[in-house]
Amino acid sequence: MKNVSILLLIFVLVGCNNKKKEDSPTEPVVEINHDFTVVAKLKTDQDDRFQFVMKDIDDETTIDKTSLKASEDFQEVKGKVKAKYDFEFPTTLYLGLGYVKPKTVIFQSLEISYKGKSHIFTPNNFEEYFTINKFVEFGENEGELITKAIDGQHVPILGLNRKGIDLIKQ
Repeated sequence: MKNVSILLLIFVLVGCNNKKKEDSPTEPVVEINHDFTVVAKLKTDQDDRFQFVMKDIDDETTIDKTSLKASEDFQEVKGKVKAKYDFEFPTTLYLGLGYVKPKTVIFQSLEISYKGKSHIFTPNNFEEYFTINKFVEFGENEGELITKAIDGQHVPILGLNRKGIDLIKQ
């Protein structure tokens, strides 16, 4: 009888311990990616490869490259760069204007979008919202940028300044 009581007690204890624990739902840690979309309407007199570049808060850089053909007509060039965090705006966002050879690039507009917000920059406000490096100069015509080589190097960059980045946040 004593053995039966012990067995019965073991079954009861095991039965109590086997109750299903309510698993609290654990959400997987997912890195959120958001695209900064850049749409440039431009024309150029040289075939080249343009780059859309974003440097994020972790000081990492993403690049989207796109080939561009010489054309007398405006063409639409699209690029995307990824942000790792949904709250993130870039610390640096720029367009590399091709590295093969000097050229003239004429912009009609440059639209930058993120998280449903966008801003269209036009040539009349480029000098207010963009910076250029020593390999680029503003031309005489509206929207015209002229790239040049210096000491055998050609690294023309059109960068969106902090004031321009803040416009996209609004």
